[in-house]
Amino acid sequence: EIAGLEDPTQRREQLEQLRKSLPGYVRTGVSHELVKVIEDSLATAAVIGAQTTLDPVLMKAWIPNSTYGGHAFGIVKGENGARNPFATFLAARDRLLPEIEKYSPSALVSADDPPVYLVYAAPPSPREPTKDPTHSASFGVLLQERLDAVGVRCELAYPGANTPHATVKDYLRDVLVPRD
Repeated sequence: EIAGLEDPTQRREQLEQLRKSLPGYVRTGVSHELVKVIEDSLATAAVIGAQTTLDPVLMKAWIPNSTYGGHAFGIVKGENGARNPFATFLAARDRLLPEIEKYSPSALVSADDPPVYLVYAAPPSPREPTKDPTHSASFGVLLQERLDAVGVRCELAYPGANTPHATVKDYLRDVLVPRD
């Protein structure tokens, strides 16, 4: 099990062996994810704890205790007088919106997107404060609704969810491994 390896060198070596054994698969830049490339297009995406928007208005609407995201735009506590980076981020939203939309998966949804698998550590609680607002399954609900609206399959997994795949590994094996 690659994910179970604590040593990053061993993990990289096993990923490289796996990649070499699967023609048509590539390892992404700095992550430990494998992506299958078919004719220069993405076959699927499988993400653990995804933040699916950087829009502070959506974040506050879906996860009222959100505090994440401003740092992606250089808004950091103590810098440029920012005492509350999220409040500063929220106040700068209109100015930052072109960049926010450029990098937010939920803003980039289109009917030609590949299927998506999202997994979270706890069930979603949209529009309610959550213990881990940065990695809340409510982010997954937001993206799933947008993908459903354009007909793209999105599987949202979390403890207690009724999904066909219990883990990213199960999903990727089912979607990416060629069948005889």
